[in-house]
Amino acid sequence: MSFVENLRERIKAAPFQSEEKTTLRNLLGEIQQLEAKSKITDEICLGLVKKAIAANVETLGYLAESDLRRKPLLEENTLLGNLLPSYLTEAQIVERLQSHVEAIRAAKGEGPATGMAMKILKTENAAIEGETVRKAVLSLRA
Repeated sequence: MSFVENLRERIKAAPFQSEEKTTLRNLLGEIQQLEAKSKITDEICLGLVKKAIAANVETLGYLAESDLRRKPLLEENTLLGNLLPSYLTEAQIVERLQSHVEAIRAAKGEGPATGMAMKILKTENAAIEGETVRKAVLSLRA
């Protein structure tokens, strides 16, 4: 089941007129706007979720701890965070790449080594983030 299909199911299951339903509908609206322009993938959808979380985190930085507007933003981040898969940590990535250490070290630079690692992890269908893979590759090449 695709991300959009899962999102629609969650919208249907959410209580009527709840903040959860509103947040999920807003996310679906953003996805549909992008879909009208070009074909979207689950990765693009996850990017939109991360973007929404980052926007909320930025807003939270400007609000005082006692500000009443903080609670809804924190709740929204929790809801959106639950839509994201659990990504591999740097240590887990290093562990998965142990059998390819020599090839990664032999790569001409950080970029090609990271690309090689990404390709290896993608063939395993691992849930990864590029920055975490980059850090893992740097530790393997050290």
